[in-house]
Amino acid sequence: MSPSPIDLDLILGPLLWGSWIALVVLSIQATQAIIYFKSYKTDAWQSKILVLAMLALGAGAGAASPGCAYQATSPIWEAHVGQYLPRIWVSTAVAADTSITLALLYHMNLVRSAVADFAQSLAERTMSDDGDFMMEEDDEDYGFEYEGSDAEDDVVDVENEYYTAKSQRDTPDVALASFQKIVQNEADAGEQGEFGFKALKQMTKLTFKNGRFDDALKHYKTLLTYTKKGVTRNVAEKSINGILDYVSAESKLETGRMQEFYEVTMKALEEAKNERLSTKTNLKLAKLWLDRKEYGRLNKILKELHESCAPTEGESDVDSSKGTLQLEVYALEIQMYGETKNNKKLREIYEKSLRVRSAIPHPKIQGVIRECGGKMYMSEKDWAKAQVDFFESFKSYDEAGSPQRVQVLKYLVLAHMLMDSQINPFDSQETKPYKNDSEIVAMTNLVSAYQRRDVHEAEKILRDNRATIMDDPFIRGYIDDVLRSLRTQWILEIIKPYNRIEIAYLARQLRIPSEEVEDILVALILDEKIQGSIDQVSQILDLDRHNAVEARRYASLDKWTTQLTALQNTMVQKTNSAGGPDRGGGMGGLDFGGMSMMGSSWAGMGAGSKGEWA
Repeated sequence: MSPSPIDLDLILGPLLWGSWIALVVLSIQATQAIIYFKSYKTDAWQSKILVLAMLALGAGAGAASPGCAYQATSPIWEAHVGQYLPRIWVSTAVAADTSITLALLYHMNLVRSAVADFAQSLAERTMSDDGDFMMEEDDEDYGFEYEGSDAEDDVVDVENEYYTAKSQRDTPDVALASFQKIVQNEADAGEQGEFGFKALKQMTKLTFKNGRFDDALKHYKTLLTYTKKGVTRNVAEKSINGILDYVSAESKLETGRMQEFYEVTMKALEEAKNERLSTKTNLKLAKLWLDRKEYGRLNKILKELHESCAPTEGESDVDSSKGTLQLEVYALEIQMYGETKNNKKLREIYEKSLRVRSAIPHPKIQGVIRECGGKMYMSEKDWAKAQVDFFESFKSYDEAGSPQRVQVLKYLVLAHMLMDSQINPFDSQETKPYKNDSEIVAMTNLVSAYQRRDVHEAEKILRDNRATIMDDPFIRGYIDDVLRSLRTQWILEIIKPYNRIEIAYLARQLRIPSEEVEDILVALILDEKIQGSIDQVSQILDLDRHNAVEARRYASLDKWTTQLTALQNTMVQKTNSAGGPDRGGGMGGLDFGGMSMMGSSWAGMGAGSKGEWA
């Protein structure tokens, strides 16, 4: 049988259409690559090679699809064997060509964003060092407009010089010379422009990074002169904050030298009459001194900040317009007094901060204030108030998205256990999502062991989770109180059925010295939580349960008679005032004296012996 005729148009048509679509996609990709090279000319050469490689890959895939389909179907055209085989090969070719085309179309827009993200991360590694505060700012639009072709050519030349210098930062001296040329050219022209400002930022960073702090300070002083008219106020503030953050993060820089950077900044801001940034810079410096525990320097800055918060003329309320700043200052002051253990001043500032009503502070500021308040109450062993403050602090930190919320949640759990609360702190809506957090699981297990009065399990949790619990100095300072409270509750449970019990037995069960058990028992007796005495010779606790019951019974009777006597006196007084002299005192004829005497007798029996009552 002769093979069925094949319509080659049915084969060639899809192939030609697929090839045409592949060429269109390839053209679009090439256009996007050209736009990328033009718009992102500051990216590293590695990024550009990556773009070219991806473009070549796309071209290869687009060209290979119809080529492979053609090669696959060519034997069929020659042999004309079978009726269904050509259809299979045609379907395969069309499917392959269509899938590749659709994939290219789908990824056409994604490639651009993916390349841009990868190029940015690659450029950060190759062109900038860690903490490079100038990375993103260099590509900002400073709002400068130039007119005329000559001006535009000059700008292009300066821009090229700047990016050329920036690419030379691997050789600092060469880069510094190139940056200095840009600044010098602007100085010769009597101008202060965008790229001179950027060049000075790079010079400050390069010299600071290489330990040439004197040169860095010199370049920084020059940069500050540009903030008056060379750049906009917003750009100046962002750059100054970035440089100060970079300087503050350098642990090897001497304190005096670091203060010089802040002093020249404050002087320049005063000349520019930028009060807002001046206050922010002072706050930044105060936080720096707090982190470095330079409390003498911090006190000086706090006084200046308090003066900034003082009411201006015509204001009746100190907090009317500066409450937010006032709270930030209070937060710093509270932290300082908390670290120096000055609880008197801490309480004073803490109470002042709670009276500020007109402020709209950042939640993190409220979190700091409440956290320090909770620690203050913990030091006073006021567990209930500490629990309230830690909970408010946790909610504020959670709202601010601060990682400190996890640490404060541990403090909240600690306060819950110390106040012997039977409520699980993770039952609330705010804390429940953190119940299974890796940092919190240990505290969750500790709460469960505490509520079961399982002393040994609690001790095991503390041993196994030293990193998440015991390494915190604040928690470590109260773990002994937690264990003592837990052991106390365990002893109260274990001695219930006994009249006499050996102290050594309790010590063996708790795995602690007998002296500690005796100390807990003495505290329970003095707090009247148990009635008994300790035989220190035989080391036995004698529980006086019968006398304790009798004492409670007599105390109740004494309270009853006292209330009856008070009721009698009230009735007699009302009757006398209503009846008048003709009635002879109204109910005065009734003999309540016996009840009064009986009350006295009962009161006496309350303090007397059991046999007397019988």
